[in-house]
Amino acid sequence: MITGLLLALAQDSIAPGLAWTTGKQPNLSVAYIEYDVGLTLSAVCQSRSFTLALGGLPPARADASYRRLEVNLTDDTLRAGDWAVSSNGERSAALSTAPAVYARRLLKTPRLTVRVPGDDSTPARRYELDLPADPAPLAAVMTECAIPLESASDATYDPSISVITWDRPPQMGVPSPMPSVTSGNALIQCAVDARGRPQNCVLLDEQPARSGFGRYALQAVRTGRVRQIDGSPFEPGATFTTRMTFNVQG
Repeated sequence: MITGLLLALAQDSIAPGLAWTTGKQPNLSVAYIEYDVGLTLSAVCQSRSFTLALGGLPPARADASYRRLEVNLTDDTLRAGDWAVSSNGERSAALSTAPAVYARRLLKTPRLTVRVPGDDSTPARRYELDLPADPAPLAAVMTECAIPLESASDATYDPSISVITWDRPPQMGVPSPMPSVTSGNALIQCAVDARGRPQNCVLLDEQPARSGFGRYALQAVRTGRVRQIDGSPFEPGATFTTRMTFNVQG
């Protein structure tokens, strides 16, 4: 998908020096950078849905839905997190599972560092990617998708999605009011109290932005009760990060 979008917009693109190449069509806005090491960093707003992707990486395993990448977020320290593998055969493309958080980071940093862990047959790869001094094209794509350019919750973001074992799963009824779109997802971080009840929950990312799914997800997750976080009994005050997905039928 990402490669096809960039090729479709290339004829209308403008990119002087190290700058975001931009393109725009009805319901589609793109800003991207092509690096001489073969990587492409792209931000896409398509039909109100925001995507941040890295293309040109060593291909992911054929059976993988997610892959682990290490990226600098709040400073030069690399933090490991799961990125989604493109579902249409582009195994070298990785899509951020928290695109708004990462995009806001790109607005404020001169360089993006990405490390792809190795395995028994492939060595690790590390990329140092300079970013343009002018982030306005990226900000414009984010604004097109109603992504806030600032968010206090970014400071507490943990890129690792937690594996939650629920004593009582969150109660997922019909959203009220109904969101303005039929599908979406929300990334939420919560602490747990002594009884395993989620508390102090914050919305880290919502796609599509301002669709209403995030508000509903915050209400729904608090109805659950946690038994384990990442396979271990929780400690009171422990935090977890989870993604909640919604599909509205009819």
